[in-house]
Order: sequence, then structure tokens, then C-alpha cells
Amino acid sequence: MDSAWSFGAQYLAPFKDRSEDVLGLAYGQADWGMPGRDAARLAGIDTSVEHHVELYYSLHADDNFVITPSAQWIRNAAGDKANGSAWVFGLRTSVSF
Repeated sequence: MDSAWSFGAQYLAPFKDRSEDVLGLAYGQADWGMPGRDAARLAGIDTSVEHHVELYYSLHADDNFVITPSAQWIRNAAGDKANGSAWVFGLRTSVSF
């Protein structure tokens, strides 16, 4: 990929009594540059822009422990139309001591 951009937003304290929690949403695209696109087409790859969306929620269990489940949707992974779309689910944790 030659170029990429993304943007997102976070909402702090989305629920009452959860002042440290964060709800986030992001969107982005990645694209081949012209030399890469031409080389990919010669290799039989039907190129397209990759789109990706992520939704996450950071749950602050206490001052030292944060759990963040996330869901990502990706279309045309690696800029290849043959890859279609996929869902990726994750779980991040942060422990401070």
C-alpha cells in the first residue's frame, strides 16, 4: 500500500457511573500507488481500495486494569477485491503496577 488515511472519534464516559470508560469508532482507507497497482495487475490481482472500520469500548475496571474489546470490519484486505470482506474481533488488556 502506498497511501492510507483514517479518522476516528472517542466518547468519554458513555454511561452514567463509568467516568473513565471510552467508546470509540474509526474509519480508514489504504490504497496502492500507481507502480504497485500496475505490478499487482500484472500478477493477476484485481486491485481496489481497502476500507476498514473499528468499534471499541475501553472498560476501566480499576486504576490499574483496562479491558478493550473491539470489532473490525475490513473490505478488500490488502487492496485485493478477491479478498472480499472480513470481520476481526479482538480483546486488548492493559495492566499497570
